Amino acid sequence: MSVKKPLKPRFFNPISEKLLQWFDANQRSMPWRGSKDPYVIWLSEIILQQTQVIQGTPYFIRFIEAYPTVHHLAAADENDVLKLWQGLGYYSRARNLLKTANYVSKELNGKFPENSNLLLMLKGVGAYTAAAIASIAFDEPVPVIDGNVNRVITRLFEISTPIDSNSGKIEIKNLAESLLDHEQPGNYNQAIMELGALVCKPVNPLCNACPISEHCISFQHKTSNQFPVKTKKIKASNRYLHLIVPIFEDRTYLIKREEKDIWHGLYSFPLVETNLATDGQKFPELIESVGISHSYEVLNIQPVLHKLTHQNLFVTFYLIKLNHSASFKNNDIFEVKLKQINNEFPFPRLITRYLEQKTIRSFFDAVLVK
Repeated sequence: MSVKKPLKPRFFNPISEKLLQWFDANQRSMPWRGSKDPYVIWLSEIILQQTQVIQGTPYFIRFIEAYPTVHHLAAADENDVLKLWQGLGYYSRARNLLKTANYVSKELNGKFPENSNLLLMLKGVGAYTAAAIASIAFDEPVPVIDGNVNRVITRLFEISTPIDSNSGKIEIKNLAESLLDHEQPGNYNQAIMELGALVCKPVNPLCNACPISEHCISFQHKTSNQFPVKTKKIKASNRYLHLIVPIFEDRTYLIKREEKDIWHGLYSFPLVETNLATDGQKFPELIESVGISHSYEVLNIQPVLHKLTHQNLFVTFYLIKLNHSASFKNNDIFEVKLKQINNEFPFPRLITRYLEQKTIRSFFDAVLVK
């Protein structure tokens, strides 16, 4: 007569239990939520790496409609992927997306690795993304650690070690592992991230609505807004860019940026960079420096400040109407029809915003009507 082995008691942690209950009742509806398809999870995570859910959701929907499987994405043209990505920024993510899709489709027969260590070998997949895919798609008990999780854990335990220091990262990882629900790692990881997004906000957290506030040391001490702690930020450098937007009849001129710099692989108008800001008196020199020496009419000059993570871009757009077709010093500058530029060329978000302005559209429309 066989004797039944006693069931192994389920690991119980009151914090994770309450988080899972809260998540079950309060999770937001997202088009990728509930899916166990690693392609869907990977795609959503890459899109959301530097983007909030509300902005990223339309991009995810467009991508999944255009490329429903990793094989479809692997077969895509890079220009088409960059165009679809336009507006999300950090375009290296889009290029890595395509490289990884190619690798998974061709080298792995369309199957994503099933654990976080192997997922880390994919281009553009870091520790957070690997943990998210592994836990949600494959139930691997590995914690995710992103900005939301950092905030929840440092407040929960009043961690004063800077989160961007090695010791801080180790401390938070150990605590994250201690809280992880090993039976529902995917749901738990989504729950703690959701709590950080909806309740444990960066400023003025909604502590009275928090399901784990009774366990939170910073809530008890009323110090929530003091966490997380970060080391001193790197000072951003200033760059001065001048974008020449030449119009001749129904055409303009573009260049594809191939250098290892901002906007790599995207299209731009002819660009001149100076060491310092320039005033209006220097404008003829800027125009001449790209090869335009004949007569032109200045239609619009527009300065813009565009902030990147470690750079402040002081950008000036110069919209000019040429009296003759231009011959540029840079042979990579090419002519294109005005009506093509919005549909066929992926631009940095800065240029897209410029082109979307009513004033600029009216200039283009006036030229096209003639």
